[in-house]
Amino acid sequence: MRLPWLSSILFSQFQKGVLLDMANSILVTISSKFASVAEKVGSSVVAVHARPWMPTSGIEWKKGVVVTVHHGVQRDEDIKVLLGSGRAVSAKLAGRDPSTDMSVLRIEEGSSSAPQLGDSTSLKFGHLVLALGRTRRGDLVAAAGSLAASAASGGTGEGDNLISTSGSTSPCIRDFPADPC
Repeated sequence: MRLPWLSSILFSQFQKGVLLDMANSILVTISSKFASVAEKVGSSVVAVHARPWMPTSGIEWKKGVVVTVHHGVQRDEDIKVLLGSGRAVSAKLAGRDPSTDMSVLRIEEGSSSAPQLGDSTSLKFGHLVLALGRTRRGDLVAAAGSLAASAASGGTGEGDNLISTSGSTSPCIRDFPADPC
């Protein structure tokens, strides 16, 4: 079904700049929300040094407990965690689950508060998401993309709460346990 009247209205609004202003307003709002989230939870994002060539990112799930990816923890000892404050602390491997690609580390000195976790059950394929990570020097990095797969929706076939994003700047911040994001 064609709606020529709708096309003419949209074209008219586009010529007046109304649609562009609306699109710019939406993008500014999304950008501001992403920046606010990064600022709010960025201090809980850590760099985990547990493999030879580069760290992987993790999140201090709660005080003294860091969750990261299993494939990024390639040794059981001499693990260092670079906190959001820039301080390096020793970590002990508390557990790992290769089937969900998750590892849990214990640190003695953590931050004073854990991030407020969102409800990952409402995520749907295609939703906009923000992934945060840390570089080997401890710099916070962010990448926005869309929800590319979800184990809960049958997307990855692994685990119950794994999400995979598109558009990441680093493979180290592409796949996360759903709740910490």
